[in-house]
Amino acid sequence: MDKRALQIAAKVGLLLVIIGFFLPISCGKNGFEISDTLRSSGKLFSADRTASILLYVLFVSALLGVVLLLINKHFIGLDWALFAVSSGSGLFAVSLVSKYSEFSSIQVGGYLIVLGYLVTGICLLFATYKTIRSSSRLGDGHDTST
Repeated sequence: MDKRALQIAAKVGLLLVIIGFFLPISCGKNGFEISDTLRSSGKLFSADRTASILLYVLFVSALLGVVLLLINKHFIGLDWALFAVSSGSGLFAVSLVSKYSEFSSIQVGGYLIVLGYLVTGICLLFATYKTIRSSSRLGDGHDTST
């Protein structure tokens, strides 16, 4: 696979994250419903509200990553940045809400989000490897049209 195909496959992984956010993640609620439940905690500055915001950051950054597919040429570092923001906010939100027993069981949406992150991470690793490899060949004078 060439670098562009790997970046497209990484976007498919982010699309799985978005689809997983709409499916039941835990306790029969999707990502938006979990965020609304956490936001209604009452305190303005609390871990629940922070987790609620982080769930929206997860969704928006994954959505931005997919939208960037429409741009033909962009820096792979932007893919990495959006992947890091989305997965990092998701991990931090999960760590904040793990204290609740009602959110302890993971449903299909949660598994789809994890699968999407795995696909995205692996594809970005290979695309970065191909970028580094082609740039090193460029310096050696080899043909990089693969």
